[in-house]
This record gives sequence, structure tokens and C-alpha cells, in this order.
Amino acid sequence: MVAREKLNVYEKLSNLSANQKTLMDGIYDEFAQTYKETFDEIRRTRNWSKIGEQIGALTTEKNS
Repeated sequence: MVAREKLNVYEKLSNLSANQKTLMDGIYDEFAQTYKETFDEIRRTRNWSKIGEQIGALTTEKNS
């Protein structure tokens, strides 16, 4: 999911510099790792009621 979103962003923003791409890669790598950790924690605790809130907060942070 994250990789697909990243590819879509790169297609829309085709004029990014190498430095900008490096920053975007870092943002998406961190987001993917944090997303996985959050989802694994929710799955472990079975606290599904918090998934929307936590994933939404991660997405908002990534987008900003």
C-alpha cells in the first residue's frame, strides 16, 4: 500500500530533485515502518477500536 502510494506521488511530481526524492524516500520508509509497528501492536492487543485513530494520525503526520 505504501509503496503504491509513493509511486503515485512520484508520477504526479515528476520534477523532484534528487534531494527531494531522498527526503520523500525517508518519509515513506519511516511511515511504512511505523504503520507496520502500529498495526502489529493493534493486532497483538486486539484493540481494533483504535486503528482508525492511530493510522489516521500517522497519515496526517506523513502528509504534513
